[in-house]
This record gives sequence, structure tokens and C-alpha cells, in this order.
Amino acid sequence: MNMKTLCSLHASRLFLVLVIAVFVGGVFLVGSSFVLANDTDARRAELEAELAEVQAEYDALERQKNALERESVSYERDLEILNYQINQAAAVIRSLNLGIEELSIDIDKKEEIIGLLSNKLSRQKRSLGQLIKKTDELDAFSLVEVMLSNKNISEFFIDLDSFDAIEKSLNESFREIETTKDFTHEQKTALESTLEEQIELRNMELFEKAQIDEKQKEKSELLNLKEEEIDSYESTLKEKERTIAEIKAALFSLRDSTDISFGEAVEFAKTASAKTGVRPALILAIFKRESDMGKNIGTCNRPGDSRDWNEIMPGPVHYRNYVANGKSCIGAASPCSWRDDQTTFLDITDRLGIDHNSVPLSCPAGASLWGGAMGPAQFIPTTWSLLEDRIGQLTGHTPPSPWDPYDAFVASAMLLKDNGATKSYSGCNQTTSAEKCAALRYFAGWGQPYSLGELSYGNYVMEWAAEYQSQIDILDGE
Repeated sequence: MNMKTLCSLHASRLFLVLVIAVFVGGVFLVGSSFVLANDTDARRAELEAELAEVQAEYDALERQKNALERESVSYERDLEILNYQINQAAAVIRSLNLGIEELSIDIDKKEEIIGLLSNKLSRQKRSLGQLIKKTDELDAFSLVEVMLSNKNISEFFIDLDSFDAIEKSLNESFREIETTKDFTHEQKTALESTLEEQIELRNMELFEKAQIDEKQKEKSELLNLKEEEIDSYESTLKEKERTIAEIKAALFSLRDSTDISFGEAVEFAKTASAKTGVRPALILAIFKRESDMGKNIGTCNRPGDSRDWNEIMPGPVHYRNYVANGKSCIGAASPCSWRDDQTTFLDITDRLGIDHNSVPLSCPAGASLWGGAMGPAQFIPTTWSLLEDRIGQLTGHTPPSPWDPYDAFVASAMLLKDNGATKSYSGCNQTTSAEKCAALRYFAGWGQPYSLGELSYGNYVMEWAAEYQSQIDILDGE
């Protein structure tokens, strides 16, 4: 066997070994991919089951919390009624206290009057006694004593008549004073009776108020307990919300390898927001609508696809027809467009070193529409070209790539900002928010009015923006 034959045989054996190695390696890789796929499917099923369980727990907790809140509202209403009753009872008690005070004053006055009348009566009785004594003294005089006195008989009789008149007057005064005193005493007795009734009423009101106060205390304690339970439920619900958000984020990551995980997407969106001022949730919602977070970046122009780049996007000939038709496609005899996406697309892929015949592009959505949107943010080539330098300045990538997630997020945020997303007014109409208006322009440009399909796009974006905002808040612990 000569050297040439030996070398040939050795080479053949080496080739055979390589072929076997490649085959075995291929089988190993296929087997590994199959195992990984099975593991991913199993993990996904496990997470979905866990998500369903946590969501069910969350829903049950929320129902219980809502029931507690309804009970709290009932307790609060009861407390309002009790507070009204307490205030009403307090007002009645104040009124009774004032009445009792006035009655006590009136009784004191009556007692004072009775005392004065009694004193007056005593004085007059003493006067009458002295008068009677004098009369008796006159009656005791004998005729001899009258004759021998300095007074004449007529003067004796005059004094006696005067004493009789005074005695009669005093007796009338006695009767009048007694009558007044008795009347005053009756008034005093009546006032004392009324006072007792008022005191009894006040005591009843005080007792009733004490009972209402006790009820109020019980209701307040129950309300505090309900509020503590509600706080506990809310705390648990927040934990469940965070768990749900984390499971959803993990499920995002378990999709196929072309996807952007939710965690990555949030970080990209926050970075893009910091550079442009556009809300992260709005950027995420655009990515959700345009490519489902990178899951659907196009089904045209890949190897094996039915249509390639030069069929789905306008090119030089379309642009020339547009110019020849007076910069209008209305009534044009042949296809035209104001864009030359083909030339721009070839320039972008060439500078990025990408095979323009294999990169995925979006297919046309209808017979009269163009496709060719690139990457997870779905930029048409000419729009990307207009923003390219600015995107590169913010990302540091020269040139930036529409298929790079970071570049795509920054580009999307930049276009939303250019469309007015960060302004205080929309520019569309009085009822459309600035963010929704920017989303409509992202999809359909600045032409107005927008069709129902375009408005549906805007509604979809804003609904998802609200959903993503709640998830971001949960993950950020807000």
C-alpha cells in the first residue's frame, strides 16, 4: 500500500469519524432540545396551574374583603345614627338641666317670699299683741281713775276706738298675709313637684344616653376590628398581586427564544422612558400590540416564506410613480408610494451586516397595503432611517438595529414622544388623551379623522398600558 493510498484511507476514516460525530452530536442536540422543550412545557404548565390557584385565592380574598367593606359601611351608618341620637339626648339633657336650674331659682324665690311674709306676719302679730295689751289696760281703768286722770272721758273713748280700728286692720292684714303665704306655698309645692318630674326625666335621658354611648362604643370597636380585617385582607391581596405579576413575568420568559421576557421588557422600557419621558407602561403596550413582546415580528422574507422583501414593500419604481403623479397616488396608472422602503431596507441591513434575504419582516395586512415593518417595534425602513441617528445617540449603537430589543424600545419611545405622548394636550380632539393620540399616530400617521380600526388600536394600547402600569406598580412595591 503506497503512501497516497494510505493517506486516502486515513482521510476516509477521519471523514467517517467526523460524520458519525456530527450525527451523534446532532442526535444529542436534538435530544437535548427535546428534553429542554419538555422541561419548559412542564414548567409552563406548572406555572399556569399555580397562576390559576393564586388567582382563585385572590378572587376569594377580594370577595371577602368586599363583604367586610359592606359590613363596615353598615357599621358606619349605624354609628352616624347613634351619634345623632347621642347629640339629641345631650340636647334634651341640656334643656332639662336649664329647666331644673330655673325651677330651683323660682323655688328659692318662693321660699324667700314665704319667709318675708312669715316675718311680716310675726311683726304684725306682735303689734296686735301690744295693741290688745293697751286695750286691756284701758278697759282696766275705773271711772274714778278716768276722772282723776289728766284726760277727759272723750279722749279715753277716742283711744279705745282707735285701738279697735287698728285691731280690725291688723286682723284683715293677717288674713291677707296668710292667704298670700298659702298661695305662695302652693306655688312652691307645684314647682317642687315639677322639679322632681324634670329631675326624673333628666335621669331617664342620662340613662338612655349611657346606653347609646355603650352601643356606640361597641360599634366603634367592631368597626375598628372590621377595618383591621380589611387592612389585613388588603395586605394579603397585595402579596397575591405581586405573586400573580411575578408568575406572569415568568410565563413571558417561557415563550419561545425570540421573545423578550417581561422583566427585560420592563427594564428596557424604563431606560427608554428615562431618555424620552414617555411612560414605560405605554411603551410596553405598544410592543404588546405591535409584536406581542417580540413573539410576532413578521412571517415574510424568511427562508421558506411565500413572499420576500421586494414584494411586500414599496421601492424606487413606486416612489418615481408617486413623484411623476404630482406627489400623489390618486388616479395613478401604476403602483406608487411616497416611500422607497426597499432601498432604505437594503442600506440598513447592509450596514448592520445582516442578510436581507433572511431577516423576518411583517407581511402586508391587506391587498392594498404594504408590509415590511422591522423588529419588535415594527418600524418601516424609511421611518427608522429618519430616527436612526437620534436612536444611536441615545443607545450608543452605531448603527442601531431595529431587531435589537434595546434599540427598538428607545426608537419606539422616541417616536411616541415625537407624536406628542408627553404633552399635556392631545392634538387629536378634546376627548382623546395625549398618549392615545400618540399611539394612533404610531399606527396610522398624522392623518385625521381616524378609522374605527385605528381607534380600536388606540383603545387596545391604552387598556394594556393600564394593565402594565398596575403590574409595574406591584413589582416596584408601590
